[in-house]
Amino acid sequence: MKPRYWIWVVLLILLAAPAAVAQTGFILHAPLAEVPGIAVRNNLTVVRQLYPSWRNIFLVTVLDNRAPSQVVASVKTDPGVQGGKGNIELDGAAVLPELASGTQLDQSTVGILDALSDRTSVSYFGSTVWAGYVNQTAAQIIRVADAQHSYGSGSGTIAVMDTGIDPYHPVFVNSLVLGHDFTQTPDVDGPASELTDLVDQSTVAILDQSSTSMVDKTIAVVNQSTVAILDQSTVGILDTTTLPAAFGHGTMVAGAAKLVCPGCKIMPLKVFDRFASATLSNLVSAVYWAVAHGANVIQMSFSMDVSSDELLAAIGYANSKRVICVASAGNSGLQTIVYPAGWKKASGVGSTDNYDVRSVFSNYGANLVSFAAPGERVLLPYPYNNYAAAWGTSFSTPLASGGAGLLLQIDPKINQDQVATSLSQAQALLGQGLGAGRIDLYRACQYWTLHKSK
Repeated sequence: MKPRYWIWVVLLILLAAPAAVAQTGFILHAPLAEVPGIAVRNNLTVVRQLYPSWRNIFLVTVLDNRAPSQVVASVKTDPGVQGGKGNIELDGAAVLPELASGTQLDQSTVGILDALSDRTSVSYFGSTVWAGYVNQTAAQIIRVADAQHSYGSGSGTIAVMDTGIDPYHPVFVNSLVLGHDFTQTPDVDGPASELTDLVDQSTVAILDQSSTSMVDKTIAVVNQSTVAILDQSTVGILDTTTLPAAFGHGTMVAGAAKLVCPGCKIMPLKVFDRFASATLSNLVSAVYWAVAHGANVIQMSFSMDVSSDELLAAIGYANSKRVICVASAGNSGLQTIVYPAGWKKASGVGSTDNYDVRSVFSNYGANLVSFAAPGERVLLPYPYNNYAAAWGTSFSTPLASGGAGLLLQIDPKINQDQVATSLSQAQALLGQGLGAGRIDLYRACQYWTLHKSK
């Protein structure tokens, strides 16, 4: 199937705000036998047990109007919680990193329009894809081809915790393993498709339509977070209000990892719904699910302002099973801390432009960023056999996750710290707050090849 180029989406911003929750939820960690008593004494309703059951983690709600801080303070002193060395925390929300309002980006479309003139398809490790995706500047900067030529196409499974994936896109041919959709009730195994989020069938038809040319190119706003380069006829008929704000995010993130590590399998874990909102309880469950189902790398292009004991414990458990965790630094352009990138158990990734300068939107700081990767105008697969250009730490992060997959082929037993050390053999960017600097995948692979036996 030939790639379709009559619609191109250039993601400038991925806005995502936590959706309103009708009833406040909490994550309770306590021995199973103690939970009924804890619930009665604290006026709680047990909604469900989180995955996996042996962790004794429960989603609960409160039956009165107490403030969340009051509920947490009360339950933490409960004898069933204290005696069982348990805990309780608010079931908060995570966001897909958004760009700060008023951020000035390189919004020139000249380079992208020039790229569109070349619609050549190429074979890429068994998939037929657009040549511009394979040969793009971001891949050249981090030396993808050099690393693959000398050290292989990578191995292992990358779990992508995101909005799901377009399972039919040619980039992912023969690459997907069983995924899971945590946004459904009940949650289900399966392809974790984000195509189900596009509920307006007329929009589906437009995105999936057949066209033989892309003429009279123009720029049109598709929704509050997206600008698209469309052929003129499509501009006139596309109802821009029907596209979810983060539609395509998971497909693009997975595509970035796949670009670097074509030998890797992709495990799509849908934790963000069509409103780009995810609950902490689903994130925690997804990490454990990924480990239990054979993931070697967990890719997390999302952030939270508040730390979470349970998510940190889940990521620590993943590390103990030699699962590498990589997370985005966020797009507020601040020296700050967000999670999970701010934990030592995950590698935080910032964004650079194509000249090794920190992107104006990228968060930075020694306590947040381990290293950086290009995150501006990255060309990636987009649903319905399209491609997109995107900006943000969401898209620099999977380039590092793919790098972990390359290292796994060199040493299947490599762990979190060893991957971080290898990827830190980078191009130093002094004074920019981007940790070890911009990753160089050839250097990373070369380093671990020389040091793995020591």
